[in-house]
Amino acid sequence: MIPMPAPVAHDACNARPICRRAPPPAAARTGSGLAALAIALVLMLCAAAPRAAVIAAWNFNGPLTGTLLPSSGAGRLSPIGVGTSIFASGEVGGGSSDPVVGNPPDYAWQVSAFPQQGAGTSTAGIQGLIDTTRFGSIAVSFDFRATAGSSRFQQFQYSLDGISFVDWGQPVATTVVDPWTRGRRFDLSTIDGVAGNPLFGFRVVSVFAPGTAEYQPVLAASSYATASTWRFDMLAVTGEPLPLPGTAVVPLPPTGTALAGGLLLIAAAGLRSREGRSRVPAL
Repeated sequence: MIPMPAPVAHDACNARPICRRAPPPAAARTGSGLAALAIALVLMLCAAAPRAAVIAAWNFNGPLTGTLLPSSGAGRLSPIGVGTSIFASGEVGGGSSDPVVGNPPDYAWQVSAFPQQGAGTSTAGIQGLIDTTRFGSIAVSFDFRATAGSSRFQQFQYSLDGISFVDWGQPVATTVVDPWTRGRRFDLSTIDGVAGNPLFGFRVVSVFAPGTAEYQPVLAASSYATASTWRFDMLAVTGEPLPLPGTAVVPLPPTGTALAGGLLLIAAAGLRSREGRSRVPAL
């Protein structure tokens, strides 16, 4: 008696053996689980990371002329020690970083009539007063343009009481007229008393060239002139929100990022083990 072959299951539609994919190996299932865990951990780290918020910002734009009213948040700006404060085009010299185009409404804030040569260092420029309550890691930034005969050096100052101002860092030099200096930034995150302070203030003032008793012009070929101008645009005070009183902050483990990376590597190795496996016919 001739032995009969074992029956083979067939697809009724195309009359061919039905092939079933073998279940994924345990390593692959583990890799998939680790990948999901790593992605969740990365998302958690990103969500927990502090984000800078705008406390006060000025773009100085207006339908007919500029304004010192904040375009976002709350704060107060004023000129100090200068004879002229006006609004001028924010598009001259290639323009600031303001996305608004056309003049009007694209304005910038301009100050001029600075002290005479050899007099009044650290007394003339602009001032801002901003309440930083509930914010830390404070920073001040702006776009800047100076004409050739204005003071090359400007000093950033901060105040903890809105009255007395202290120099922050060394004077900053501007050596070109155009294009604008965009995003000039001063990070005050390491200064005690700036965060969470309702009386915080700052100034940007003209100063003598370091080691001298004279103002140095922006361009060496020019002469210092009191009528020369400083122009500001896109001025912003930013900070990271502080926790509300009575709320607890649970810090993430410092190795969280490394752990997420390690899990992703293990998951990738597990997923690679699935590659190249063929479909296996059921017996």
